[in-house]
Amino acid sequence: MVNKQTISMMAIAATVSLCLPALATSRSSSGVTSLSDLQSLAQHGDGDAICQLADCYQQGKGVEKDEAKADELYTKAAFMATHLRVADADLIAQVKDRSLVLKSNQAKDKFIAGLIYRDGAGVDKDDKQAAACFAAAAEQLPEAQNALAMLYESGSGVERDMHRAVELFKSAADSGCVAAQNNLGALFYKGEGVAKDSAKAAKLFQAAADHGDVNAMSNLGWMYQHGLGVDRDYKKAAHYFTVAAAHGLTAARYNLGYLYQYGLGVEKDYAKNSKLYSLSAIEDGQQRKLLGHEWEGSSLEFKPGMTMRGINEPTEKPSIALRKLFL
Repeated sequence: MVNKQTISMMAIAATVSLCLPALATSRSSSGVTSLSDLQSLAQHGDGDAICQLADCYQQGKGVEKDEAKADELYTKAAFMATHLRVADADLIAQVKDRSLVLKSNQAKDKFIAGLIYRDGAGVDKDDKQAAACFAAAAEQLPEAQNALAMLYESGSGVERDMHRAVELFKSAADSGCVAAQNNLGALFYKGEGVAKDSAKAAKLFQAAADHGDVNAMSNLGWMYQHGLGVDRDYKKAAHYFTVAAAHGLTAARYNLGYLYQYGLGVEKDYAKNSKLYSLSAIEDGQQRKLLGHEWEGSSLEFKPGMTMRGINEPTEKPSIALRKLFL
């Protein structure tokens, strides 16, 4: 489906992924891309390789499609220290001469330049420059529309404008940008910039999840867990949380752990519950400790941004959880 990054809870972050075959853009923690290398690493317990091999079986890429085998591998990877790939960092890293990209007028280069300014990748972080670059590429790239919408949503580099953010998200979503479908779904869920509508949110999450967006899978799992816009279905919730957890999504690991704790859609299993809580606490709880907050394992909140978070975060500055920009 889709593809280590620690996101500061007091900062806005995003992820990006190119429209390329999954195997070509997915890599194990060792940086290996070939199917035979993935199989070898998976046999030796590499969690990232196991997850990516599951993707191959799920999609029938390089192997015969086998959903049962994919589910088996996803479940195994969900309990291992797998990592969410950060494709925008990969995309920037592929640029041999950033100065040329920053000077280029090509839409794709403008988009990448926007990422460079937004992330402060080798240059001073400049959200205004990022917004200008995304705007210049927006007419040709729905991914740039989505990136610009995120800035309008957060008021980074531009004046906060939810109407404009929704407009851009909708345009990008209608053009097939999976990330925008997910992001727009989150706005419908929260009722920000649009009327609150759980059914529309679930539909958008489903559309993005069907195209491999792990954040949308985690969000969709939450909708099924609570019967929001869809009939409550713990088994489906567990399925989507498992796939997203296998790809390293912290929120999904936590929420899947909750299902194992209470035997919802899965057999009650305190060992698995403890393992999943531990994995999510390692990634998320230590950041909270630095901020002077304690881990609150019983809280399952949908935080501003994409994924449902299993913790209460500081509210002075909304934390935008992992999002995808380019798919």
